[in-house]
Amino acid sequence: VGLGSTTRLKADKEENNKWVQAQLKARENEFTRSRTFSICLGTWNVNGKKPQEALEPWLRDSGTPDIYAIGFQELDLTPEALLLGDLLPTSRAAPWEQL
Repeated sequence: VGLGSTTRLKADKEENNKWVQAQLKARENEFTRSRTFSICLGTWNVNGKKPQEALEPWLRDSGTPDIYAIGFQELDLTPEALLLGDLLPTSRAAPWEQL
């Protein structure tokens, strides 16, 4: 494939992409709908400790969202967990997984 062929292939790909985008835009209403929803997004730094308080008050403080997205940090700070990550099941994460 020569340089001219490569340039033409790239141009064809760009034309195809533009055509596909135009077709998707033209039929957007057939496949999509707009809806307002609420998300409770939060993070909790566990600091390698077991649960000492319930999470419900914190979660309920945000009202009643449609979606909860909660991240936990530092569930297990043991050397094994830091070295092996998800390869080694950890008992320190278990209490948090039960909440």
